[in-house]
Amino acid sequence: MDGIMNKLRNLDAYPKINEDFYSRTLSGGVITLVSSIVMFLLFFSELRLYLHAVTETKLVVDTSRGETLRIN
Repeated sequence: MDGIMNKLRNLDAYPKINEDFYSRTLSGGVITLVSSIVMFLLFFSELRLYLHAVTETKLVVDTSRGETLRIN
């Protein structure tokens, strides 16, 4: 359990600066991990929407010409 806490602490992307050294915190590691997961989910959901082609079947008849249109 202690090893997991140390790994999360090492993930802290924005450590607190105390004078001349960095202080990596557990909360900073958790925030970095959660925000990275959210960014990846948002990226892949946007990519999926971009690559998904939507086809729409629609028929529009121009009646402004005043002529009849024969449809067989």
